[in-house]
Amino acid sequence: MEWLKQQWDIVWHLRAGRDYLYFLRPFQLVAGYPCNPCTVGKKLVVVMRVVSYLAYLTTMLHKILYTVYQPEDVNYVTFVSGGITVLVAVLLLMLIFTLHYESFRQLRDFLNDRTFADDHPRSGRIRERWYRWSNCLILGPQGGIILILLQTWLSQQHLKKHSMLVIRGDPIGTEFEQFLYLSFLYFPTVGFFMGCSIVNAILVGFLGEMELLGVCMGEMFETVDGELKARDAQDDRALFWTTLHDRLRTCAKRHSEIFVMVSKLQRMASFVFLQHHVFSLGLVTSGCYVTLRGGALRENIVFSEYPISVVLEYFIFCQLVEKLQDMNHSIGDRLYGTDWMMKMRYTPAFHREYRSAALTIRLLITRSQHRIRFTCGTINAVSMEKFTEFVNMSYSIVMFLLNIN
Repeated sequence: MEWLKQQWDIVWHLRAGRDYLYFLRPFQLVAGYPCNPCTVGKKLVVVMRVVSYLAYLTTMLHKILYTVYQPEDVNYVTFVSGGITVLVAVLLLMLIFTLHYESFRQLRDFLNDRTFADDHPRSGRIRERWYRWSNCLILGPQGGIILILLQTWLSQQHLKKHSMLVIRGDPIGTEFEQFLYLSFLYFPTVGFFMGCSIVNAILVGFLGEMELLGVCMGEMFETVDGELKARDAQDDRALFWTTLHDRLRTCAKRHSEIFVMVSKLQRMASFVFLQHHVFSLGLVTSGCYVTLRGGALRENIVFSEYPISVVLEYFIFCQLVEKLQDMNHSIGDRLYGTDWMMKMRYTPAFHREYRSAALTIRLLITRSQHRIRFTCGTINAVSMEKFTEFVNMSYSIVMFLLNIN
């Protein structure tokens, strides 16, 4: 019971020193990535995992080569093709995150460095709110996978030929061995969803940092006035310009750091989203097709839940990308909405300070209007329009398959 309370506290509260991506760790062990094979032991573990995935993939390909399909074998074809799709996608994700492991580590360190505006009264609440959403995007898909796995066990899918270990067209092994064979798919399935979960969780972290930066910019002059009042120096113009310059420089530096980190995420997410787009199209199409063609209701429920989860991950990623763009625009809007023109009264004595502050504000407003562009393999921009195209394409393929069959 105490352990459950501790886990709930970790889910709900972002304590000092707590890892922002804490709940990724257990699923990293299950999925096998992101990892840094810097030691011989870690390299051996990675090699063993890749070999096991390739061995399982071989059994799936074996089913295709040694099986004569009948028109009614819809579930068989769907399961085998879906298993091959997931395994190939996971192997690609392991390669992608191995190549981009340093970027992932830097992004994690950035989210764990919460020194910016740590004295602001709203910083804790803002970061904690987005931290909870980040945990939901990590734990939610994994909970869905476990639910699908439980339904698969309860419906005894391991006793159906489409999910059995088959040699030359004939099932082999005991019932327990078939159960283990089907259950092994849990590991690549976790890995398939982990790619988008990682990107989504980091995107949510950036949303929190951008919102906090926007709040600091919107309250820029109130903060400066508060500091001057605390020092009983409301009429000290030299101190006003010094304090304002420090605040502007801190915010500009943070904005620049966010853009640097976002560029690292863009490069990593581009390949993740490309593979997710390609392989999800196959999974969603096959899942919808077997649901419409299949006769067994229980099997249809299991087969339909998987593409629903895939589409939901796709939707969340596209929605977060647009939300990040809107949040970046709001940073400049909040700064422009302040009474900086009234507060920054020009005097010849502080000409240099006035010009420096005005240029910094102009730079921040201009930079906030730049488009943060996430792409699908550096080809097409990610947006809700892209999600609509994905749904329409899936629907068109399913209707085509139904018409020719």
